[in-house]
Amino acid sequence: MNSTPSIETIAFALSNINRFTGHVGQYSVAQHCVMIAEKLPTEHKLSGLLHDAPEAYLGDVSAPLKRLLPDYRDIEQYYHSVIDQCFNVETQHPAVKEFDLSMLVAEAARFGLPLEHFPKKVPLYTNQFSTWPAWMAEKRFLDMYQKLTGNPVKQRVKESTITHKIVEI
Repeated sequence: MNSTPSIETIAFALSNINRFTGHVGQYSVAQHCVMIAEKLPTEHKLSGLLHDAPEAYLGDVSAPLKRLLPDYRDIEQYYHSVIDQCFNVETQHPAVKEFDLSMLVAEAARFGLPLEHFPKKVPLYTNQFSTWPAWMAEKRFLDMYQKLTGNPVKQRVKESTITHKIVEI
């Protein structure tokens, strides 16, 4: 990576990348990250929010495929180290990984995926959570980042602006 990662770029990209390679519809990586951060203890919230940040630059590769691509894992690890250093976090902290696995089970239950293919973990959320549109996932990601760090962020357009522009066209 030749430049410093931007939280706005990460939020925008993750809000437009869907979990489960899109097979469950609009459920973004950004929403997943926000929901994990909400459940983590304070000292790990920012790490949880950013734990999938490398996907903003690499895309989301499904776990079964990722296991077959050792070079990809090396590249992903490099991006984790860049994100960790830039934002002073530990995106692969054991507590974050534990919550990520637990969230995976909740997501699988929510979307009706066969649970026998997932780890035996107690889900963090019930399967009653709703999915957010991309603009909302981006906004909530940036809002949480600002709340956790106190650093100002540049918000993109709001939903009402998007709706207004669509009507004008």
